[in-house]
Amino acid sequence: MKSFLPLVLTFIILASAIPSSVAQAQNLIIFVSDNEADLTIAAKVSELLNAELVVTPWGIYDPNLSAKIIDMDPSLVIIIGGPVAVVDRYSEDFQSFGVSYTRLYGENRVETAMKVIEFIKKDYPDILRGAKFFAVYGWDLGGILRLREIMKEDKSVIPVFVGPNTTNLPVTISGVIVTSNSEKIMGRFKVGNVRVIQAKITRDVALKAIEYAQMAIENAKEVSGDQELLNSAMTLFDLAKKAFSEGDYEKAYALAFASLAKAQKTIVLGNVGKDSTLVMKLKSQLRLMWALVFRLEVKGQDVSQATYYLKLAEKALEEGKIDEAIIYLEKAKDSLKERVKGRMKWEPVRGRGRGRP
Repeated sequence: MKSFLPLVLTFIILASAIPSSVAQAQNLIIFVSDNEADLTIAAKVSELLNAELVVTPWGIYDPNLSAKIIDMDPSLVIIIGGPVAVVDRYSEDFQSFGVSYTRLYGENRVETAMKVIEFIKKDYPDILRGAKFFAVYGWDLGGILRLREIMKEDKSVIPVFVGPNTTNLPVTISGVIVTSNSEKIMGRFKVGNVRVIQAKITRDVALKAIEYAQMAIENAKEVSGDQELLNSAMTLFDLAKKAFSEGDYEKAYALAFASLAKAQKTIVLGNVGKDSTLVMKLKSQLRLMWALVFRLEVKGQDVSQATYYLKLAEKALEEGKIDEAIIYLEKAKDSLKERVKGRMKWEPVRGRGRGRP
């Protein structure tokens, strides 16, 4: 593990407990990518709804995460972020196993945050009483990190992200976070009694930007995207590390984000065409179900029947017997569903835009 990669790529955060009168959903999961803006508002929503937060690397599919969520047998999964950030294969997995879900997203992270706030206002209005909304530029990591610190100190603060073209907001702003990178954009929101908080691009902020870039580069290597684009991302990353070592943190920060952008573009291009054929889709389902078998087996569940059918499906795929593989995979899935659903009572779903088949 490289020195600039201390972060864990996937993790689960247990949200802080809130009064039972506020917790309106049971066994609720918030699913989001590690995009700094989406993750910030998702963490707040998980706290407000007393939900569990599950995080996936941006643009990357991990069948182990799908298996983990399916194994939890949630009443509802709220996906925060579009299909570029949290890829569609996750929602396809949820639908396949009868897991109810809804996806909240817009064309970018700013619109995604607005959709989340609108969702909370409509479905859970009581939990916003006494809330204070603080605005920050959606692509300003320094400002976002400062806002996270404020949110830890004041639990009533909820993030609102703005972009270059943002003019109207669905809530009243109590504070704005400003850095040298966002001064011009955030200036229009510094009106009246709005609290203005200055944030700087410090050593820690630059280091965090470098960590984000490195994670994206490592993930881009896995998806086999545009090699020239990836090489460009790696070159910028090396320059960012050099600037950091020389103490030029603003330069390191800017170079790291340029590297991140190219790495993420590599991931997007690498995802094009994935699972585009029937065989590829069946192999993806096979990986998911093996991951679920492992989780259930560790918990002492009898998965011998599912294991039997999965082995037959593997053999059928190797021999090119696609129709047989489909039949065996369906039998394995039915067996796994029985094991998951049989452990607890299925709770009725709250919310809107559900993805239950």
